Amino acid sequence: MAEDADMTAIFGTLVNEFNEDIEIVAFSSSVDAGINEIHETVDGQMREMEEPLIIPAGESVALEPGGAHFMLMDVKEPVMAGDEVTVTVELADGSTEEFDDIPVRTIGAGDENYGDLGHDQG
Repeated sequence: MAEDADMTAIFGTLVNEFNEDIEIVAFSSSVDAGINEIHETVDGQMREMEEPLIIPAGESVALEPGGAHFMLMDVKEPVMAGDEVTVTVELADGSTEEFDDIPVRTIGAGDENYGDLGHDQG
């Protein structure tokens, strides 16, 4: 993220190797952010998901620009390419899964390929 930015997103692929669906209801990270939200795109608008993010049994879900992704807002200190972060997801059953040493990479402003999407704060 740019040094003067206060938000960033987490992209990647979540894989479910189990025989039951996984429902992610929240996440946290080692990034000092005031707001962590799971976002989706509906009718061309990016917004917080109202339902859990479901990873079907034996399948994967891509967290990507223009689709579901983890959004960090009100970031206190920018994370930079080369840093590593930890992400913890909270599942619907109350358990958590932690992912360590996730590399931070640069996606330049405008390179995210969101298209003409906005962000719905309401």
